[in-house]
Amino acid sequence: PFNQEEAGMSRLGRRVSLVAITAGALLAAPALTPSVAAQEIMQQVTTEQLQTMLESMGYDVEQPKEDLLQFAIEGHTAVIVNKKTNFQLYSYFEKKKKIDLKKVNEWNASKRFSRAYLDKDGDAVLEWDVDLEGGTTAGALKESIRTYRVGVMTFVRFLNGEKV
Repeated sequence: PFNQEEAGMSRLGRRVSLVAITAGALLAAPALTPSVAAQEIMQQVTTEQLQTMLESMGYDVEQPKEDLLQFAIEGHTAVIVNKKTNFQLYSYFEKKKKIDLKKVNEWNASKRFSRAYLDKDGDAVLEWDVDLEGGTTAGALKESIRTYRVGVMTFVRFLNGEKV
């Protein structure tokens, strides 16, 4: 025979177990992942910090002017213009053949985060802005630089007519 009191206790036991498992998982989670509080929140970055960060990522970095860094991404020049609370990554690609403005506009219409244009010499330019004003971490800045690297390599393939 079916006992309603036992069935009710069984459901209560399952709920208590579920709550205990969930609480245990929440308590264990901080131990598994680094705490955001443990990472320094940055609202500005010095050019020296950026240079150290790039060098730790394996780049050879030059500083031709104050607040300007230069390095290579797969043989293409990349420049960082540092404004402390934001910086811009910039690369240009000298034309080997005429680049159609429609093609550059196609990049802008289909890609996020970067912008492309033709400079006064007709060379293609790829730019990427990184804003620190709301606060960020060194890890997030490195990830932005990694993503820009992928963007540069993808843009080169795009300019060469490859499907990206």
